[in-house]
Amino acid sequence: MRKIIVFLFLFTIAFPVIATPFSDISIRCGHAGFYDFKEKNSLNLDVMLGVSFGLTKHLEVGFSCISPIMPKPFSSVLGGVEFGISVLGNRVSDYDNTMGSMINMVIRAGFFIGFDNEMLVSLRLVPLSVGTPMKGIRESFMPIGVFYNIKKKSLGIYFSLGEFDYYIRGSWRDNK
Repeated sequence: MRKIIVFLFLFTIAFPVIATPFSDISIRCGHAGFYDFKEKNSLNLDVMLGVSFGLTKHLEVGFSCISPIMPKPFSSVLGGVEFGISVLGNRVSDYDNTMGSMINMVIRAGFFIGFDNEMLVSLRLVPLSVGTPMKGIRESFMPIGVFYNIKKKSLGIYFSLGEFDYYIRGSWRDNK
């Protein structure tokens, strides 16, 4: 299991070097929280780091690692992939230097795997996403969703206070 997590982490770091077909690439960071209904003290303060790649005008894929920082810092790590689709408009209008919808809503579906053989399947809604790849930043406010822990056979809530994307490729800086 550790080999899979290490592979996902190295893949996340190395992928931007070989990601020439993608329209935009961002570094993503933010808060993540998992609350399992079967466990009494399952709520942690987690940090999420990763990268996101634009696949089409509406679709993106993100690779991320999530680890608790409170109460036991970095005691476990979840690595995974999420696919997101923009609902209210295009992420980018076209790949010819035009901006997409500045205010959007995103639906994300993903799969996470942890060191202790935890496997989570998640479905989240980002009710408010402000910014675009062309602008260079995007802020996602209050993503919330559900997850299913395959190992424990339990259901829970997956939420975040916010996520921040900083685009390193595909922004206005590349079109000067």
